[in-house]
Amino acid sequence: MADSGTLTEIIPAEFGGAAEKIPFEYKADGKELCIATPEPDRTLHNMMYNPNYLTMLDQGNCGMAKHMSPAGRNCKIVQNDRFVYVRDAESGEYFSVGFAPVYKDYERYECRNGQNYQVVENVTDGIEAVWRIYVPAGEDPVEVWDVRLRNVGDRTRKMQLFTYVPMNCDGEDLYCGELHRIAEYLPEQRAIFVCMDAPRYLEGVDLPWHNGFMAVNRNPDGWDASLGAVIGSRRTTQNPLAVEQGKCSNSKCAMFSPVGTLQIEMELAAGAQDEVRFMIGACDAVPMIDKLTAKYLSAGSLESDVHFDALLKVENDRAANLQVKTPDEVLNNMINVWSPKQIDYGVVWTRWGFKGYRDIIQQCQGAVIQQPEAALDQLLKACAHQYESGFGLRGWHPIDDLRYADSSQWMIGAFSEYLAETGDFQTLEKTVPFFDQGEASVYEHLRRSLLRLREDRGAHDLNLVFYGDWNDSLTGVCREGRGESVWLSMAFCRSCLILADIAEHIGKADDAAEYRLWQKEMAAAINEHAWDGNWYICALDDDANAIGSQQNDEGKIFLNMQSWAQLGKVVPEDRWEQSWSSVGQMLDSGWGLMLNWPAYTKYVHNVGRLSSIRPGAAENASVYTHGNAFMLLALLERGMADEAYELWNAVQPGNPERPVLNQPNVFFNGYYGPDSENRVGMGEHSWTTGSVPWMYQCVTEHMLGVRRTLGGLVIKPCLPSAWETASVQRIYRGTTYDIRIANPAKKAGSAVASITVDGQPHDASQPLPIDGEKHTVEVVLEA
Repeated sequence: MADSGTLTEIIPAEFGGAAEKIPFEYKADGKELCIATPEPDRTLHNMMYNPNYLTMLDQGNCGMAKHMSPAGRNCKIVQNDRFVYVRDAESGEYFSVGFAPVYKDYERYECRNGQNYQVVENVTDGIEAVWRIYVPAGEDPVEVWDVRLRNVGDRTRKMQLFTYVPMNCDGEDLYCGELHRIAEYLPEQRAIFVCMDAPRYLEGVDLPWHNGFMAVNRNPDGWDASLGAVIGSRRTTQNPLAVEQGKCSNSKCAMFSPVGTLQIEMELAAGAQDEVRFMIGACDAVPMIDKLTAKYLSAGSLESDVHFDALLKVENDRAANLQVKTPDEVLNNMINVWSPKQIDYGVVWTRWGFKGYRDIIQQCQGAVIQQPEAALDQLLKACAHQYESGFGLRGWHPIDDLRYADSSQWMIGAFSEYLAETGDFQTLEKTVPFFDQGEASVYEHLRRSLLRLREDRGAHDLNLVFYGDWNDSLTGVCREGRGESVWLSMAFCRSCLILADIAEHIGKADDAAEYRLWQKEMAAAINEHAWDGNWYICALDDDANAIGSQQNDEGKIFLNMQSWAQLGKVVPEDRWEQSWSSVGQMLDSGWGLMLNWPAYTKYVHNVGRLSSIRPGAAENASVYTHGNAFMLLALLERGMADEAYELWNAVQPGNPERPVLNQPNVFFNGYYGPDSENRVGMGEHSWTTGSVPWMYQCVTEHMLGVRRTLGGLVIKPCLPSAWETASVQRIYRGTTYDIRIANPAKKAGSAVASITVDGQPHDASQPLPIDGEKHTVEVVLEA
C-alpha cells in the first residue's frame, strides 16, 4: 500500500490534494471551532437541533432544516439553500454573507461553529456582516437569525439586506401535493407563511405541522414569497433579479417553489451598525406564529438574548457528570465538549431523523452518563420495536423490517450500561409490548434477543446472517437462508456474557449459567470453523464458502472479526497475536485501520452489495470509525495501552497525517480509504456515526479506567506511556469523585498499585463508596 505522502499527491485540488490547507482553531475554551475560510478542504457541518427541529449548516450558514411533527414524521422546512445578500443601494454592488452564491472576494472571513449555534463574519467592501443562527433549547420548532451590519469605512452607506430561504415544507409525499400549497406575506405577523392546505381537501392526513414561516422583528421594506420572482428568468442565485434591481416585487406563491425573501433597508454612518432578527420555523396555523414571534422576536440581539443564554447553559451543563484532564488537549476537548454533544444528537435525531435500531441503541449506551432518562426512553422504544420472536426491526421512523439479524442483541449491552450507571434494576421488571403481539418484561425482551440468535444457527452452529449483520452491505451471504456470520456469532458471545452478569446480579443464577454455556459452545464453533490460519474469516456463504479468507482474491481479511474475537472472549492467546499482526500488516492505512483488504473492485455474488461499492468508500476498504472503535476497545481490554493510544490518534478526526484536513471536533462515519479513486482521506458523513459512544467509553472507562459496573464505580486504568498523570471529575449515582491518577514510571498499561479515598487506603478490587458526598480519590500505578 502507498504511504501517506504518495496519497496526498494523487488527490485532486478540489478534494484537498493541491489546495492550501487552512487550519481550524478552537476558541471559547474549546466550545467553538473556527475556520478563516468559506472553502475548507472538506465541508464543515454543524448540527443544531432540539427534539422538534434540526438545522444542518455548512461553513457559510447554508443547509437544510427539518421539523419532527408530533406524529413523528420527518418534515423538511428549508430545502438546502439559505443566503443573506448585502447590497449597496447606491452602487448596486452586492455580496453574500456566507460567501456563496455570489463568491465575491472578501477582506476577512470567519465561521465559528458552536454547540447549537453558528456565527459567520464577513468583511467585504467596507461592510462587516455578522450572521448568527441558533436553535433554542426546549421544544419550539424554530431557528433564530441575528444579522448585523457595521460600516467600517469613513462615509455614510445606504445598505440593503435580502434573505433567500426556499421553503417547500414538503414533508408528506402526496401525489401533486404542491397543488395545495400557498405562500404569502402576512403584514400583521411580519412573516411569510407557507401553508400546505391539503387538510381542506384530504380527510385524515396529518398536514398542519407542515406549514412553515419566516418572520422578522421590523416592518420589511419588501418581500417575495415566489422563488421565481426573486431569481428571475434564466438566472441563478448568483445573480438574482430582486437583488440586482434592489427591490422585491411583493409576490405571493401559489403551488410552486415558495421562498422566504425579506428586504431590509439600513443607513449606516461611518462606524455605525444596525441589526435585524429573523426567525424560521414550523407551525400549525397563524396563531402559533404570533406566539413564537412574541417569544423570540420581541427582544434579543447579538449582545443580549435570554434565549441564547439559556441555550449556552444547557450546552455547558450537558457534560457536567464527567470531565477529564490528560496531557492530550485534543483528546480532552473531544471528551469534555464535543463527543457528549455528538452523542446527544445521536439520541435525539440519530441519522437526520431516521431511527436506525442499532444506531440509536449504541448512542444510548454513551448518553446514560449525562441523560439516563432520555436514554432509557429510547431503549424502551427499541424494546417496543422488537417482535415476539426476539427479532428487532432494522429501524423505525420509518419502519424498516429488512431482516438484519443483529438488531435486538445490541439492547443487551446498552441496557447493561444503563443499569451500571443508574443502579435502576427495577427497569428490568417493566412490561413493554412487542411490535407484533404480546408483551413482556424488559429482561424477557433481552432474553428473547439471545434466544432468537441461539435458534438461528446454521450447519456450522454459527449465526445465520439473513439479509446482513453490522455490515449492512453483506447482502449476498445468505441468499438461500444458510449463510453464517462470524461477527454476529462473536457478538452473540459478548451478549451472552453481558446478560449473564445481569442475570447473576438480579438472582437468576440458572439463567446466568445457561448464557455462559451458550457462549462457550459458540466460541468453540467459531474457533473450529472460522479460523483461517492467521485471522478469523468474515462469513460462510450458503454453500460454506469462506468470505474474508486467504483463498479469496479480494476482501481477504476483515477488521471486525479480529476485534470481536476479543470482545466476545473467543480468541486464544496465540491466535490473538497472529490476528493482531495480520491487522497491522494488511489493514493499517497510516491514519486508521481499513474495514477490509484488498478492496473489492468487481462484483462477487456471495458477498453482495459490499463488492459493488466503489473501492475505499463506505464498507469497502474505507477507514471506518466504528470498526476502529471496536479494535480500540479490544486493545484496551488486553492492556495494550500504547497501541490503543496510537489507534486513537490515528482515527481521531483532526489527525494531521490524514491527506484531507477534516473538521476536528466531531467523529466521522469513516474516511475514504487508500483505494478511493479521488477522495482519499476525506471524511464520510460527519456527526452521524454509532462510533462516538464507543470512542467515548474507550477513553473514559478503559483508558482512564473510571469504570461503571453493575455493583458500582471501580478504577482500572490502562494509561499510555506518554501520560504521567491524568484526572477525572465524575458524578456517579449522586456522588462526586475527584480522581487523580499517577503513572510515575510512565509505563504503558501499568496496573493499579494503590488507591486512597480521602486519604484512606481502598481495596482496588472494590467499588468506590456511593454516599452522595464528595470524595478525593488518589490512584498510583505500578512502577
